[in-house]
Amino acid sequence: MNQSSTWELAQQIANQTKIEQSNRLKRSIAAWNIWRAEHQNSAVDLMNVNLAETNLSGADLREADLRGAKLNLANLSGADLVSSYLIGANLSQADLSGADLRGADLRLANLHGADLRGADLRLANLNGADLQDADLRGADLSLADLSLTNLVGTNLVGADLGETILTDANIRMAKVRDALFCDNPGLMPHDKAYLIARGAIFPTDIRTLSNPIDSIDFSSVRPDRDSQLFEKPLGFT
Repeated sequence: MNQSSTWELAQQIANQTKIEQSNRLKRSIAAWNIWRAEHQNSAVDLMNVNLAETNLSGADLREADLRGAKLNLANLSGADLVSSYLIGANLSQADLSGADLRGADLRLANLHGADLRGADLRLANLNGADLQDADLRGADLSLADLSLTNLVGTNLVGADLGETILTDANIRMAKVRDALFCDNPGLMPHDKAYLIARGAIFPTDIRTLSNPIDSIDFSSVRPDRDSQLFEKPLGFT
């Protein structure tokens, strides 16, 4: 068998495996998760597959190859996508609420209008991703890479962006009320001032909020005038 024939055979086997895995995933998430638990060393190749509008809620897709996959309008709520490969995937309007995307590679992914509320995106790579109008309320984006991302209309209310890389991201276009920022590479001082004015929280604000007593002025309190503040509890002399 020549080299060309060997390559063609390998491709046929890979394509057949992809079809089998795709069909198994579509049939039953419960059965799929059992299969994954029993075949932990088996690679999941779903590159370029069409899973649009598919119910994948709670699916075990850890380390799955989903590069270029069509997942628009899919239900991936609560799915395990830890360290998955979603480069260039179409996730527009997908439901990813509560999904575990730690360390996932989402470079250049289309997440336009996606629901990512409460998703865990720690250490995820979203470089160049489209997050326009995406809902990331309460999501954890700490240590993620949001360089060059499109954040027009993105809802980041209450999200954690501690140490998130924001180089050339249009963060000013996002909704940032109560979003936590801290030590963000690529965030310019004028952008920081703008975000604070829009309700974002930075470390100094956190200290003030968590220790409200620090903001109270006790200098005017005198024992002779406000003796009740210094009374000893009953039983003490």
